[in-house]
Amino acid sequence: MKKKSLGVILQVKDMDAMRHFYQNVLQVGQLRVDSNVWIEFVLPDGGSLALEWCESPETPTQRCRLLLVTDEIQALRSRFNDHNYHPQERTIEPMGFQILEFHDPEGNIVLVHPVTQENFNS
Repeated sequence: MKKKSLGVILQVKDMDAMRHFYQNVLQVGQLRVDSNVWIEFVLPDGGSLALEWCESPETPTQRCRLLLVTDEIQALRSRFNDHNYHPQERTIEPMGFQILEFHDPEGNIVLVHPVTQENFNS
């Protein structure tokens, strides 16, 4: 069976702001394509995050939430401070770990939580 991966395409208006956010603040992965209409990152698990320029994005941002699972929560908090982003923090019950919740520059909701044993047992 061939390896398969999942990708997400976000329609965006401000390519520069979104590139900066996903490349420098979240550091989601390697830049594969960088043009004025399409930016694509290769994620560590082989998936893709693509930013597609669109004058009027078709989908309301509240319909989609992105999830980032990382073992580098402290480093991410530092980058947020360095780039003047202020995520909300809350505890997920009953698992008891904290998540960061924030909006990217165009209002898409992004959730970040740590890699835990529960992630792999689910």
